Order: sequence, then structure tokens, then C-alpha cells
Amino acid sequence: VRSVNMGSSTPNSTFGHLFLTGSHLWVTNSNGTSLTLLNATTGSVIREYDLKSVLQDGENDLVQSGSELWVIGYLPNVVELNWRTGSITRDIRLPHDVFTTIGPVLLSHSRVWFPVIFANAPSVAKDTGVIELDTRNGSIVRTIK
Repeated sequence: VRSVNMGSSTPNSTFGHLFLTGSHLWVTNSNGTSLTLLNATTGSVIREYDLKSVLQDGENDLVQSGSELWVIGYLPNVVELNWRTGSITRDIRLPHDVFTTIGPVLLSHSRVWFPVIFANAPSVAKDTGVIELDTRNGSIVRTIK
């Protein structure tokens, strides 16, 4: 068991979701605007990512494929981040009536799937479903209700 200091950019936030891949442990911060990459073996901070320019406050979820990290934003967008360079590859805006919900984010081959709520506002749910994205071009392949 180990306690890890998460760095200077996150002193007033709690942590949301974890994603482990190989020797990397990704931590989303509950303020929804930053990520921390840790060395899973040593617990040392490798890098912190400030995503305030593309993500709003709220919980986010993520999945990694190679050098690309897909971050599912609370208010409807999906951010593709090259974690090696820290650059934002794509900021995909979802339709105005779609709000993401925290749940499993799945990645297989060239597709990312994540749960959503269809509503006029996050607190007024009309229906739930799943969105499937094509990772090659960021387009919505289909919406499953």
C-alpha cells in the first residue's frame, strides 16, 4: 500500500477514475479539467495534463490506445489526447441533446463506445444509450438507444 502525492496542479480536488495500462496509471481528477499520469510501479508522477480548454467541470472517464488517450467529457464532448506529447489531437463535440454519463468506456480496434443520456439537461433524462465512435476520424458511427 502506498500514498502518492499527486502533484501541484490538483491540491483542492479529489480523484475520479483510474485506468491502468501496462506500467501507466491514469487518474482523472474530479474537477474534470485535469489528468495525472503515474508510474504504476513507483507511484511517481510522470506528467500532469491541464485540459481546462476542452473539458468542463464534472467527472470524466478514459481509455488508452497506443499513444492516444480518449477522454469522455461530462458535457458532451470527447477529447483525443496524444499522451506522449500532451497535444490535443481532436475535440469531438457531441449533439446538443447528449450528455455523457459515467460508466465503462470500451475500446476495440478502431471503435470507442461509451454510455450517454439523451436529454435537454443532464438532470432531465429522456432516454439512455450508447454512442460508438470511429477512432480513425472521430465520427459517430451509430447511436444505440
